Amino acid sequence: MTSAPNPDYDQAALAAVQQWRFKPATCDGEPMEKKMAVETEFHRYY
Repeated sequence: MTSAPNPDYDQAALAAVQQWRFKPATCDGEPMEKKMAVETEFHRYY
């Protein structure tokens, strides 16, 4: 896991990703384990 320069961003990214729901990858109809990386970007809007 890579951290952001500001820990508040880490918490915001984690909170956002924890709300996601998805179906697992399957092979012949059976769920299979798959690792994935999630990249998030934060932008400042003034």
